[in-house]
Amino acid sequence: MGGVSVRGIYATALTKLLVDEGFRIARPSLKVASRLGLKPNLESAEVLIVDKMDRQGVEVKGEASNVDGIAEYLMRSLPDVVLREHYGLALEGSGRRLRLTTGYLSLEVEFPGASKLFLDDARNLVKPTLIGHHQLKIVDSRRVELAEALLDGSEEARRRISREVRGELIYGRLTVGSQVGFEHVKLDGRVLNLRPGRIIYFRDGILKAERRGFKPGGVYDGVGVPREEGDYALTEAREGAWFMKHSYYSLDGKLKFEYYNVGTPVELYPDRVRYIDLEVDVVREAGGKPRIIDLEGLDSMVSEGYISERLASKARETARDIAGGAASLERWDA
Repeated sequence: MGGVSVRGIYATALTKLLVDEGFRIARPSLKVASRLGLKPNLESAEVLIVDKMDRQGVEVKGEASNVDGIAEYLMRSLPDVVLREHYGLALEGSGRRLRLTTGYLSLEVEFPGASKLFLDDARNLVKPTLIGHHQLKIVDSRRVELAEALLDGSEEARRRISREVRGELIYGRLTVGSQVGFEHVKLDGRVLNLRPGRIIYFRDGILKAERRGFKPGGVYDGVGVPREEGDYALTEAREGAWFMKHSYYSLDGKLKFEYYNVGTPVELYPDRVRYIDLEVDVVREAGGKPRIIDLEGLDSMVSEGYISERLASKARETARDIAGGAASLERWDA
């Protein structure tokens, strides 16, 4: 295939991965060329990779078969990548979306929490890089650049300065009593902002928030429990965990049910919690046993090409662990 041009906050990491895989790089920036020992060139690019508007991933644009090849490589190599057709093109064949062989194609490639960390490590092979570099660049790019100027290549310094910057940009802003949002991103790209909450606890990446104001009437999705006046929820999230827990209570404080959202590793931002919903959930009504729901939705996302079977297997495994009592938000690798 022809050359690939990469721009944006993921440029160094992605260029490193693509070069190692044998892709040709067209028009590398002077910084990236210097870091990777590439020769500057003015070759025309057949594929362009640029940041998404929200910088939560990239857009890959160009001749369809070339875009398909890069997307397939990224899905195979990164742990929790999500692929979307940027312009809603109808792609057909063998139960998979990425089957166009001619014409122009634009895909969104989302990099959730685990993929961002993977890309951090790839970049660190080229230039000393903070742990959390790509997420923190979304929050404050200039602060990250200043911090990385202090890195000397030692792992101890990398870990220490990474903790300091994360504390300054994120942890220090998630204070008890403040409001926090919940960005529940669907695999097709829709962003559902769940009812925000008031932080009642935050320490070491574990956040608990009280969410009130649910409108009475009808039932809660997935459980069939009546939604009543005064109901509230306690939502618990841990940075890096593959699920979030919501405990719903009645006005008098009695537990009604627990709902576990299985998703990509939770990312904390200064004002919100963010994750990609992986469709499958676990529910437990008060006094009842946990049960897994919506597995068919997860299966359809694999067949339509949004996620890999590897990521779907992780979601199923997480749901089984929750239902069996083996998963806990107190564990980093839950």
